[in-house]
Amino acid sequence: MAAQYPDFDKLPLDKTGPRGNAWGLWGKDDQLGTLNHLTDEAVGQAARENIKTGTRLSLNWSMKGASYPKFARKNLDLRLINKAPLKHAHDDEWSFNSQCSSQWDGFRHYAYQNEALYYMGRKAEEFAASDHPNSIHHVSAKGIAGRAVFIDWYSWALSQGLEIDAMSSYEVPFNQIVKTLGFQNMNLDSLRAGDIVVIRFGYLSQYENMEPAKREYLDKLYQTKKPDNIGLKPSDELLRFLWNTKVATICGDSRSLEVWPCKDLDWHLHEWLLAGWGMPIGELFYLEELAKTYDKFVEHAPDAYPGLSPEDAEFMRGYEGKTGKKVVKKIDFRLLPIMAVLYLLAHIDRGNIGNAKIEGMDKDLGLVGNQYNIASTIFFVPYIIFEVPSNIVLKKVRASIWLSFLVICWGTVMTCMGVVQNFQGLVACRVILGVFEAGFFPGAVFIVSSWYPRHELQQRLAIFYTASAFSGALSGLLAFGIARLDGARGIAGWRWIFLIEGAVTVAAGLVMPLLIIDTPERAKWLSDDEKRYVDLRLRLSGVRSNTEEGDKFSWKLLFKTMVDWKVLLGIILAWANSVPNAAFKFTMPQIIKQLGFSTAQSQLLTMPPYVCGGIAAWLSGRFSDRLSWRMPFIVGPMSVLLVALAVLFNYSKNVADNVPAMYVGVMLAQIGIYPLLPGISAWTGNNLAPSWKRSIGLAWLLAAGNLGSLIGTNIFLDREGPQYPTGYGVSLGIICLGASCALLMEFCLWKSNKARAQLSEAEIRQKYSQEELDAMGERSSVVQVHPLAMENMLQRPWWCWASIMK
Repeated sequence: MAAQYPDFDKLPLDKTGPRGNAWGLWGKDDQLGTLNHLTDEAVGQAARENIKTGTRLSLNWSMKGASYPKFARKNLDLRLINKAPLKHAHDDEWSFNSQCSSQWDGFRHYAYQNEALYYMGRKAEEFAASDHPNSIHHVSAKGIAGRAVFIDWYSWALSQGLEIDAMSSYEVPFNQIVKTLGFQNMNLDSLRAGDIVVIRFGYLSQYENMEPAKREYLDKLYQTKKPDNIGLKPSDELLRFLWNTKVATICGDSRSLEVWPCKDLDWHLHEWLLAGWGMPIGELFYLEELAKTYDKFVEHAPDAYPGLSPEDAEFMRGYEGKTGKKVVKKIDFRLLPIMAVLYLLAHIDRGNIGNAKIEGMDKDLGLVGNQYNIASTIFFVPYIIFEVPSNIVLKKVRASIWLSFLVICWGTVMTCMGVVQNFQGLVACRVILGVFEAGFFPGAVFIVSSWYPRHELQQRLAIFYTASAFSGALSGLLAFGIARLDGARGIAGWRWIFLIEGAVTVAAGLVMPLLIIDTPERAKWLSDDEKRYVDLRLRLSGVRSNTEEGDKFSWKLLFKTMVDWKVLLGIILAWANSVPNAAFKFTMPQIIKQLGFSTAQSQLLTMPPYVCGGIAAWLSGRFSDRLSWRMPFIVGPMSVLLVALAVLFNYSKNVADNVPAMYVGVMLAQIGIYPLLPGISAWTGNNLAPSWKRSIGLAWLLAAGNLGSLIGTNIFLDREGPQYPTGYGVSLGIICLGASCALLMEFCLWKSNKARAQLSEAEIRQKYSQEELDAMGERSSVVQVHPLAMENMLQRPWWCWASIMK
């Protein structure tokens, strides 16, 4: 409860916000608004005074009620399904729009129209990014429970001889509400803080008793025009009373609580109550059975945590807000830096061959023709082959042991590259390096995706993937510094690059078993309650299976995953990253050197493009997670990359006169490249379940996607420099193909979500057992595929009960 409750005349509380707002009264993170008036004391008093006989009455109108004349919202579609092969068992299958019948308008439903601001000043994009702000699931913590004051305006109006057409824009002014209270031997002082105001306008009474001719007329009219309806006339007096009396919420039996269309926009109730105060509005409540009863006790509690036990749901409520955020931050700081460092080392070790080349490696080893390209390319052959097997091993062996083993092995191979004497030795080391590096990135992606819900994933992947961008910058800086050892102990500078960087990797691998986190259950720095919280949020988001049977490896699962259309389209998207990425990884130092810079300058000038690419990856991931939308943050960078390659190809005809433009093109290329793989990995991982399928799918995506690296390392041919028509042409073509596939994937996922939306989650869970849902994986309608996270803004009051006081 607010420390000091202000008078109506003190509104707005946020002076920078729209008229009448009460933002901040119950704290900056409030999610309940005027429901804060429903204190334990107020509800307890209502229960003691009004629950007498135990008689229960439903306030729900029939979900098939608005069928003729029909509103512009989907009515209930009810099908009876025989549970074959059982002969005497059936299920009900339901599909409907939540506003076709009795429902509460939540705080996401309506904004201040001119300002486009919802309750607490929140914007629509915040709702797409997270299921937390202004969601009606916050109401489920304690439900809507209290004393309901029933105001039967319709009975009073009929007693006064008023002619009422509830299907018209008939305005009910506040003074008539006051008169109705008097008619019921009550007055304004009869209401108290925490009351639920329930008004009967006669809308449903007239709807159900409508003459056939009028039904036919209105049904045709509603096909082209939004229905008019009776309702409260918005006014200063009405709002002042609701606020100063501390009414918790208000509802009625009309299609809209306020008259529609609303003409008094200065006092527009949907703006003032929903967006301004956070007061839920109830509509189409069936009140005919209560027409002569004034005080009720009403309870309504929507399920905020479907699929969880009552005990788990209650536990999750305790972690809402700051407590849960602290746990997530703890995971961020423990998990992501370690993965970022390892990925940094992996990219330095695979790409430093390019730095070694311009320090004289090719001359010392006698490389001729396309032998350098072969040595660069051969790395990706075992890298592709061993990615999927490595991730299968990862599911059988502790991640801390397996990934540390891989790091130590590739670090050892990297050190050995410092002593090779010929082309054959270089190729052998690159092959073995590919074997051991193959398992790291898909394993790291799988581990990260196993800790975070889907809408939080890309930003986290981008954080440690950004390390690959900084590896390019750091690799150039390290090469510049290490190469100064040229001749020390009789060893060439390029050899020192391999020796020192390999030794650092081995050292890192030795300490990794102490730092890498396998699963939340093994994290000693998480309390038992924190582990439970992490587990439950992963189950709610579909990342984890709720049953053991739903998450087992099988060869059938392996095959189905490898031919899954989402994975196959993702592979083409990955090619649009790997072709230009591999090409620039191994040829950027050479491209920059051809701009007229010295070897040392070229090493240093590789840094800014990689830094820009890393920043772009992080920003892209952050905004993609906020909006829970992947496609724009994949197609967008691809568009930037297209522009960059066009600039480079155009100006490469006359490099000497276009050095600044060429260098800007190189920077734009990295800005376009580095956001791609985190987005593609997150998008694919978001749409694969359970964890075995996600593990295999991500590994297969990255393995097959790296086929593009075989192409990328062989298209920028030395003999074609500095124009590189083959390199730029192939890159442009594959990027266009990738952008087209991203748009196709977005459309297919949208269609899939549209089909899934025909059933609510509650209906799905009633139809299928948890084992059946887990077996379906992401094909289950409970797991919404992820072009865009969406949430119903309105919730039907599934059950209500009232005790009648005679």
